[in-house]
Formats: sequence, structure tokens, C-alpha cells
Amino acid sequence: MEKKVIFSFLSVWMVLLLTSCHVRHPSDIRPGMTKEDVIRAWGGTYYPTQQTRDGRQVEVWEYQFSNTGAVCRVVFYQDRVTTTQCWSRVFRPWWY
Repeated sequence: MEKKVIFSFLSVWMVLLLTSCHVRHPSDIRPGMTKEDVIRAWGGTYYPTQQTRDGRQVEVWEYQFSNTGAVCRVVFYQDRVTTTQCWSRVFRPWWY
């Protein structure tokens, strides 16, 4: 009986662990998505900033993924995604 309980617990733990390790891809985020869509795909961010680009006020969300070493920025204009940029932390882009 104890082996069944332990096996059940380990099975549930493994399923939860594997589903939480979804690898995020820049293609998950597409232009036109809302902030809620981005949160569903990648979760919230601790790095939102307000910037002015091309004379427009935009909001930029930055994601840092420790499992891949990637950094991604999602730019919103009027609460919709306009662009997504990702790069490796090892190689910083010229605009950073």
C-alpha cells in the first residue's frame, strides 16, 4: 500500500514538473496579441517599462529565461503586441 502511495505521489510530481518546463519560443508571441494572451503564453514579467518609439508611447515587457539564457522583449502599443525580439545573454544586440 505504501509503495502505491509513493508511486502515485512521484507520478503526479513528475507530470507537474514536466508541464511546468514548457520551453518558450519567440514564435509563441505574435503581433496583435493582447497582454492577457502574452501572460497566458509566457506568464507575467517583472520588467515592464514605458518608452517612446517613433513618437508613440509603448510599453516594453522583458523576459529573462534562465533555462535557455535567452532574453526577450515584447513591445505593446495600445495593449497589442507590435514586435518581439529575443537574443542570447551571451550575445547582446547593438540596440541594447
